[in-house]
Amino acid sequence: MRNIFRHGRILIIFLLSFSMSACDSDTYWEDDTYIVAWVDTGDNVMVYRKLGDGASIARIVPEVVAVASDNKYLTARVRPIGAAINVYYYLVKSLDNDFLNGNEIAIGPLREMEFEAKREILNFPEPVDF
Repeated sequence: MRNIFRHGRILIIFLLSFSMSACDSDTYWEDDTYIVAWVDTGDNVMVYRKLGDGASIARIVPEVVAVASDNKYLTARVRPIGAAINVYYYLVKSLDNDFLNGNEIAIGPLREMEFEAKREILNFPEPVDF
């Protein structure tokens, strides 16, 4: 059963990658493992994990407006579509892998006060506008 679940995830990643290849897109920021880009519309800015060969999988949902990364963490400030306030997400890079969904690895949404409290304890970087 576990093997079927794993192959299902691989199929989903493949189909997402294939469908993204036919779309318009642009990149705002990237490091060795992650990329911030939009697909189809400029309001669809997300953080993706690179899978290789141009494929990627979503990690943090739209609309990402700022991001930062160090050797341990990736942080993002997000303005949810239709919302008036920003929220924050972070992820622990060492816990991420190609077979997780974004909601399994990204921690958030956090209000600014919650994010700053976590940031003080964990010492992760402040997201920077791109």
